[in-house]
Amino acid sequence: DKLTTPPAVANNGTEVIKFSSPMCYECQELEKVFESYLPYLPLMKKIENSFFVKITDGKGRFFALGLLKEGNDKDYICYALPRTTSAEDGSLVVAAEEDGKTVNFGLILQSCADGRVKKAS
Repeated sequence: DKLTTPPAVANNGTEVIKFSSPMCYECQELEKVFESYLPYLPLMKKIENSFFVKITDGKGRFFALGLLKEGNDKDYICYALPRTTSAEDGSLVVAAEEDGKTVNFGLILQSCADGRVKKAS
C-alpha cells in the first residue's frame, strides 16, 4: 500500500511521508505533474518531509515543484526557483548540491488547504 508519488503519500528516498491534505485545491493537476517528471533528490535531501520533481524547459532552464509537510496537519505546495544570490527580499532561500555545484533556490510555499501563500519566517 506504499505509493511513491504525492500528494497522498510520497517516498523521498529515505522515508515515506504521509500528507494530511490529499484533497488539496489543486490535487488532480499536481498528481499529473508528479507522475510526469522525475524526483529531484537534491532538494529532498536538503528539506525534511518533502517531495520534489524537477521541471526543465527546452532551453535547459528549470524549477522544482514539490510538497512539504510541516507538523502533523500542515502541507504546502512548494515552488523552488533557482536564484543567483541570497534573498534580499525576505523570501526563504535554500542551497542544494547538484552535480557538485551549489544551487540556491527561492522558495514559495502555498497552503494545500486554502491556497494562501506562507510568509518566510
